[in-house]
Amino acid sequence: MLKRLRPLFIACQLAGGASVHADEAVRRMPLAEFEKLHRAGEVVALDVRSAEEFRDAHIPGALSMPLSAVAARAAELKGVKKPIVAYCT
Repeated sequence: MLKRLRPLFIACQLAGGASVHADEAVRRMPLAEFEKLHRAGEVVALDVRSAEEFRDAHIPGALSMPLSAVAARAAELKGVKKPIVAYCT
């Protein structure tokens, strides 16, 4: 599934309600690194594509939050204790 989606991965830490700015805690993550961390259960995958694209295919266990809704729904991520890896195609 991961190879089919060919996502762009961006990792950021949102735990504790901290705000994340592009120049602070956000970085690109190579696919191989994501696969290793995801298999180990060390990150949360956040699919920021549309709900339709998520229904068509997504990384197993990923949360769906379209990019257009992230700002409005960011509070839902405050309780996440693991790094969040957002992806899109």
